[in-house]
Amino acid sequence: MSIVFDDPSTTSTRSRKTTTFTISEEDPDPSVIKRNRSGSQSVEFTSQSLDTVKLGKVQSGIKRKIVEEENKGDGGIIIFPWNHRYRYWWAITVVCAIGTVLTETFAVAFEPPGDYMTGDFLSVIEYIFVAVFLIDIFVNFHLVYYGVNDHLITDKREIAIHYLKTHFFIDLAGIFPFYFIALLISGHRSGDANSQLSLLRLIKLVRIHRVASLFAELQYNPNVSLMWLTLIRNFGFAFFWSHLSACIFFFIAREYNFHPDKTWIGGSVDSMSPLERYITSLYYSVVT
Repeated sequence: MSIVFDDPSTTSTRSRKTTTFTISEEDPDPSVIKRNRSGSQSVEFTSQSLDTVKLGKVQSGIKRKIVEEENKGDGGIIIFPWNHRYRYWWAITVVCAIGTVLTETFAVAFEPPGDYMTGDFLSVIEYIFVAVFLIDIFVNFHLVYYGVNDHLITDKREIAIHYLKTHFFIDLAGIFPFYFIALLISGHRSGDANSQLSLLRLIKLVRIHRVASLFAELQYNPNVSLMWLTLIRNFGFAFFWSHLSACIFFFIAREYNFHPDKTWIGGSVDSMSPLERYITSLYYSVVT
């Protein structure tokens, strides 16, 4: 079965292009666009009828393919939000955002103050995170977005302006080395005097806005169980606050030099490994 569309972008009858789509049953999701010798475009579905095809999905897929084809050859890079490669990339940034919340709060509380990017495990992880979010800034400057009335904006200048007005400065704050610059200005790379400066590392937690966007999108996804999504979200929030409380408790105890009478953990911390300190603090944050 074929569906024929006229291209409204052309005004003259002779130059008007016709877009033909052949739709069949085996693969209802359009995946291939071919341009034949006459200049018309066709999306091929290797199936036999529309009976088992969800019309809304087909129409959406056709529109997306038309938009992608119209923007080919314009020069530069345009990234469409439905592209599967971009979806994988976005999932990577969400994982890195979650990792940032865990590693940065842990580093502020349990790492020696002033030790920053010294080549240990957490430093290597942070190098990876910074590289990912730096690339993501470049990606967002080329990412097509939906404007008013769900109108798809593909103009590169409008995309850049939109990103600058929305998440650019948040993403920039997430990778800017505030703590490292503060250490250079203070003239101290180590020592207890810089324990308060390490709080600047928490600015990187702005990366977590990607997780909020993820749950907002999954909430309206018909393929995702709302019950399981709610359970996972609530469990994640509970673990995050327990983890954050553990880091806060230990950070306060460290500020008092683990005084036996003024802190909850006392002087027993000297015989503990970093993992034991974290587990003890996490247990204390859960039971109190």
